[in-house]
Amino acid sequence: MIDMEQMADDAAPAEGTAAGLNDLGLLALEIEGRIKDLNDALSAEKKDLDKVMMRLIPEMMNELAIDEYGFDTPDGGRARLTLGTKVVGSLRNAPDEGAAVRYLEETAFEGGVKTVVSVDFTEAERDAASALMADVIELSGKHPTMGRSIAPSTLAAFGRTKLAEDSTWNFEMVGLKAFATSKFTKRS
Repeated sequence: MIDMEQMADDAAPAEGTAAGLNDLGLLALEIEGRIKDLNDALSAEKKDLDKVMMRLIPEMMNELAIDEYGFDTPDGGRARLTLGTKVVGSLRNAPDEGAAVRYLEETAFEGGVKTVVSVDFTEAERDAASALMADVIELSGKHPTMGRSIAPSTLAAFGRTKLAEDSTWNFEMVGLKAFATSKFTKRS
């Protein structure tokens, strides 16, 4: 960790001078650059970890025909790798949302499709909005829009269920991706 007080004191040749302010500005730019470098390095490390955990380990475990593997760690502990499947995505990723919702309804996706009714009101129309909420009727030329939505986590959970039941279920149709992944757990 950097001692910011000491660096600021070292960077400022004289309090309240333009030269001191310039030095502090340069120090801020230097720190910002180091933060960017650290974030870039972290991003690269995360990509490497994803490659190992989501491609290399699942491929090897599939080759070995195992779902779990335990091993010793350098610190004397034990760790375990488990093979699994991850499902991610959202309805917005579907090529045709309407067709995706129909497909979901046809394949027993019950209770997950939500109907959303939305009307824009100004603050001055707040009472009218309250009346509309109470009665849900068309009001003063305002035309509500209606759409349908599915929470991404609900859709992913349904996708995991369908994956277990039906390997031919069309994930791409509803904006989901299913892929092998591994999980690492460590015990000391």
